Amino acid sequence: SVVKGSIAENAPIIPVSAVFGVNIGLIVRAFEEIIPSPKVREGEEFQFLVARSFDINRPGTEINKLKGGVIGGSVFKGKIKVGEEIEIRPGLRVKDKFIPIITEIVSISQGNNLLEEANLGGLIGLGTKLDPALTRGDSLIGNLVGKTNTLPEIVSQVELKVNLLERVIGSEMQIRVQQLKHNEKLLLVVGTEKTAGTVTKILKNSYILNLSPPICPPENSIFAISRIINRRFRLIGYGRLFNQIG
Repeated sequence: SVVKGSIAENAPIIPVSAVFGVNIGLIVRAFEEIIPSPKVREGEEFQFLVARSFDINRPGTEINKLKGGVIGGSVFKGKIKVGEEIEIRPGLRVKDKFIPIITEIVSISQGNNLLEEANLGGLIGLGTKLDPALTRGDSLIGNLVGKTNTLPEIVSQVELKVNLLERVIGSEMQIRVQQLKHNEKLLLVVGTEKTAGTVTKILKNSYILNLSPPICPPENSIFAISRIINRRFRLIGYGRLFNQIG
């Protein structure tokens, strides 16, 4: 009776106990039946969203024993193997420009397991030949990783086809979402990337926004859009990437 008439009315109910390991296999099977794992498409270029980056070396490690920086996240297109060269975009900020970073994969880990190849889904760590100072403290969060010369361009302006929600998400009050305004500053999130977007032009079916900092959005990206309401950013809608302007 609790879920009757709701979106969960026909959802399967599986009793589980993580402590005793009861029915965990049934949960996994249900996920596969309802939300099948994505399949690797042959020839699809590798792309990886960076959710973490860190230095795994202990303080005082001798120079000849230092290991390269590690980037963590998920593969959402293609696959990657140990020994292959990768590019990280937007990359390293130098003054007012971003310079893509080129490096090599020296290890792939998932939990306590070392892999030779990584496919779609799950969280993995990519060991690289990067100076660990570049990956320390999650400094590469939000970057897009791919094989060299296969990634989209770095952009500082985009055109979005926007869909606004009826009401603001995350507010205690029921606040109706108003249309975007010229020169309004918004928070945009795509994948693991965050950027500030300023509305510079309002078109018939889309909006043009300037981005700071620039980002490297995957093709057909969906941007979560938030605006400041009561001194905090609140989710108000989403936008589909209509055009990368430059």
